[in-house]
Amino acid sequence: MKRKHEKSDVRREQIAEAVLDILCVEGMGGLTATKVAKAVGLVPSALYRHYSGKLEMLEAGVELLGERVGTRLEQCAAGDDDPLAALRRMLDALTGMLHEMQVVPRVLFSDETMTGHAEYKGVIFKLQQRVLGTALRHIATAQRLGMVRNDIPPDRLAIAYIGMFVPLAVLYHSTGGGIDLQSHLDANWQFFLDGAAPERAGER
Repeated sequence: MKRKHEKSDVRREQIAEAVLDILCVEGMGGLTATKVAKAVGLVPSALYRHYSGKLEMLEAGVELLGERVGTRLEQCAAGDDDPLAALRRMLDALTGMLHEMQVVPRVLFSDETMTGHAEYKGVIFKLQQRVLGTALRHIATAQRLGMVRNDIPPDRLAIAYIGMFVPLAVLYHSTGGGIDLQSHLDANWQFFLDGAAPERAGER
């Protein structure tokens, strides 16, 4: 029985991987049960032994994407005593994923993300919260070390930090790469550092 369960788990992961591959190439509009089934060597009806329908398969694919994005951000920001350096590396990693993992913008900026089912939006929200939570931890550490002003709650600074990237990513995606993403990001990072810098004695 245990072996059967493990086999089912492997198949579920294969299906989630196939969903991600299709999203990367064709976006949400190209995702069909027939294509997923073909990618994993099943007939379409066999998919429903593992998932209740297309929406659940989509959720599994996006959840897998969230795990990969979250793990990559946490790894790139780990093992550094300088939380600001970790935050900068996170920003660079997000930029890298926008270029390397086309599935990221296809998922985050899709109509389904904005207006889709509550369950699907919940999976996206979980991904966003994981990114935000990682940023929040580093900002709180920077405040404790006196590297960042402490008169603004860390959760607000974390939102400002994410706000450096998201509008640029939307613009970059919607223009097909028509803006110089890196130079704008570098400028935004400097604005963030200037705005978050601790107040020096005598400055008001």
